[in-house]
Amino acid sequence: MATSFQRSEFEQLLSAQLLQLSEVVELLADRVMAVEEGLAQIESGLHSAEAAGGLSEETGELLVASEQKVRVLRDRLELLPQAVEGTHEDEPESERVPESDPEMVEEPLMDDSFDQMIA
Repeated sequence: MATSFQRSEFEQLLSAQLLQLSEVVELLADRVMAVEEGLAQIESGLHSAEAAGGLSEETGELLVASEQKVRVLRDRLELLPQAVEGTHEDEPESERVPESDPEMVEEPLMDDSFDQMIA
């Protein structure tokens, strides 16, 4: 009778552990399915973005035209400093406008005492 009691107790313990294990497996299966659904959504989003990402012919033409305009403007800007330097050579030194020094840092008009008065 002692052996049947021990066997019964062992079966109950084993059943409880199997039940807990099945709950863990069910939870893991739910998580795997959720991850697969998320992955499927991401993949479908990537595929739709690739399909929508194709440029129309009109958009491509506009981009090419814009690129050409930018090139023309850059060329003009590259020529502009040379033209400006040439005009300074003709002016007498007394009429030339002094160029600003980029290393000079302007002092603020108000000092910290004003900030301290407000505080």
